[in-house]
Amino acid sequence: MSASPDSQTVLALEEVALNAWPALSVMARDGWLLRLAAGFTKRANSVHALYPGREPIADKIAWAETVYRDAGRPAIFRLTPLAPAGLEEELARRDYRVVEPSLVQVSDLDPCWRHDAGVIISAVPDPIWTAAYARAAGLAPAQAEALAAMLAAVAAPVRLARIEQEGIPIAFGMAVVERGTVGFFDMLTLPDFRRQGCGRRIMASLFAWARGSGATRGTLQVVEANAPARELYGAFRFRPLYGYRYRVRPTA
Repeated sequence: MSASPDSQTVLALEEVALNAWPALSVMARDGWLLRLAAGFTKRANSVHALYPGREPIADKIAWAETVYRDAGRPAIFRLTPLAPAGLEEELARRDYRVVEPSLVQVSDLDPCWRHDAGVIISAVPDPIWTAAYARAAGLAPAQAEALAAMLAAVAAPVRLARIEQEGIPIAFGMAVVERGTVGFFDMLTLPDFRRQGCGRRIMASLFAWARGSGATRGTLQVVEANAPARELYGAFRFRPLYGYRYRVRPTA
């Protein structure tokens, strides 16, 4: 990983990611954003500590635990370099377990990447993409509804990409452009079609669209242990910038 980025760089990337993957409801308190989206993805159903606060950490944790309990969801915290001193220690003391250590990666947009004619790129809403992605990801009906609502709530330019074989979608991707940065999300290929270049074709096509939309930098989030995904992103010169992890409250 490169030298630790400054807090403003981290904050800018976090804000872009939050806007690109909006929760269905958000509560703000003293520098924290508490996000809820019917339980679909930890990113949209966790507390994000973005700014230094003045209130005691224990009081804000208790508030978050109450909100998530009332919503029927586990309390989850997303810990980045912006997390205040003492937060992780307090969560550990409360037996919150670490889940999915991950990386935020960045890349300069190389003009060599071109749109692949076999990649279908569409704007939101796209019921075909949404329904096919939900099936491929094994989403429950409530999660599929949440996905459609979250996509519809993205205010920045967004494109959905897919590859079809005999009319059946087999690979997916999503890109959102904001402030000269393109964020990549929902990269997924059906198991029978992996290691055949589908992900690379989708990434190249979305890169080309993003450059045409004014982006000069790419960013994405990847689970640290996901070696195949990191290999794909490495081909596009993505490099780790900083890490984050979730801490999840144990359920009874």
